[in-house]
Amino acid sequence: MLSLVRPDGRLHATPVKAVYLFGEHGVRAAALVSRHSVKARLVSSTAARAALTEQDAEGWVSVEGACGLSDDPSLLARAREAYEERFSQPSTWGDVLITIEGDHIATGG
Repeated sequence: MLSLVRPDGRLHATPVKAVYLFGEHGVRAAALVSRHSVKARLVSSTAARAALTEQDAEGWVSVEGACGLSDDPSLLARAREAYEERFSQPSTWGDVLITIEGDHIATGG
């Protein structure tokens, strides 16, 4: 579930299939989305923060942080590779990527 705050303070929460990109600066959570989606418009219109949460039979994770929108081809390709590895199928969805820099990560099980 990706949660963002609308300009009027209401939450916008929607299910997404997230991937996690690990790099020299820590964990970046990401979701492929359409540039015309409410999610993309909210992220591009404000200096937004987001929370991405997941739960399964094994446990849960919550990643919170500053978020951004990218159409960088190399980052999109990296996210598509991570998506295919995680979900065992290629992603044909999304022309932009919402990224969340994980400055607060909580897990449990």
